[in-house]
Amino acid sequence: MWTLVLIVLIFNTETKVLEPTVIASKSFKGMYECFAARDVLGHQYTGIYGKFPPGGQAVCISNPVGEPT
Repeated sequence: MWTLVLIVLIFNTETKVLEPTVIASKSFKGMYECFAARDVLGHQYTGIYGKFPPGGQAVCISNPVGEPT
């Protein structure tokens, strides 16, 4: 299993700090499916496959199968 995680830096008005925040995630059975979805997600944000705007990034993370996460 693989999980695609979309991370963006959001400005916290109380602490005056940019904080990394997960705003979306989705699981996939295979690595290639996850990376293909990452490319499409980048295209949805910037019009370029696999590219994300400044302050944002998506990563595919391998999950241990059958183990608690």
